Amino acid sequence: RDCPGGFPTIYGEIRVNASNSAVAARGSVTKDSAAVPQATVTAYRADHSSPAGSATSDESGSFVIEGLIPGRYHFNMSGPGIVPQWNGQALPREAAPDVVVGSGGATDLTFEALGGAAIVGDILTEGGTGIQPTTTIQVYDVDAEMVAEVSTDDGPWWIDASFQIAGLAPGEYRILAIPDVADSLDAQYGHAWATRATSFDTAQPIGVGVSHVASTNITVQPAAEIILSVRGDWAPVDYPYVELWPADYLTPPISSSQRRSTTTLWV
Repeated sequence: RDCPGGFPTIYGEIRVNASNSAVAARGSVTKDSAAVPQATVTAYRADHSSPAGSATSDESGSFVIEGLIPGRYHFNMSGPGIVPQWNGQALPREAAPDVVVGSGGATDLTFEALGGAAIVGDILTEGGTGIQPTTTIQVYDVDAEMVAEVSTDDGPWWIDASFQIAGLAPGEYRILAIPDVADSLDAQYGHAWATRATSFDTAQPIGVGVSHVASTNITVQPAAEIILSVRGDWAPVDYPYVELWPADYLTPPISSSQRRSTTTLWV
């Protein structure tokens, strides 16, 4: 209503929702079950890109982030000896599970961090879409020795056709993708090196440093089908085991099969 002097006065009621009062998120950061001091932990609302608060872990790896509104959050961690990552050991944020911070505060936020260097990427078709068959990803060092192996259906960070490999020593690596032909519901895909290479020698080296995350995609192409009939002494051989090897013999067999006298290999 109008008051003397011409200024309006508004009468009403202000309600305070106690569930939206600021709370603290408490937890710790560990690597190989040992405390990680001086790690920066930053909280983000699950649907926001701006940080809501951050803290640095102490000598025991513990941290407290004050002033958070109850809700769903993602937590980012970085620091000496660990790979920059999100909660759930996720390297891309979209793979991080939501963490609920309630009105009483998050009582257990123990984050087991990944150490060393890391490589992340996607397994794609020529059209740029992720492939559906489960794919094994193998990592080779400069001496063509396999140093790591993961699968696109490994968790808990799993996203269709995506992979992440952590705990690598600084250096250069070559990445091989091996789609599982038995897991495919439609097209079959052949082996492929990053990026768009057909052999270890032509594969592009991927360099990583300490606490560094490198990103690469691997493009696969439809596989060719080889049908073999195995015979001995003019008679079919029952259930022969057949392997198809690359010409350089540096990497494992491209394909293998054990069926009745006629078998199919995909390459």
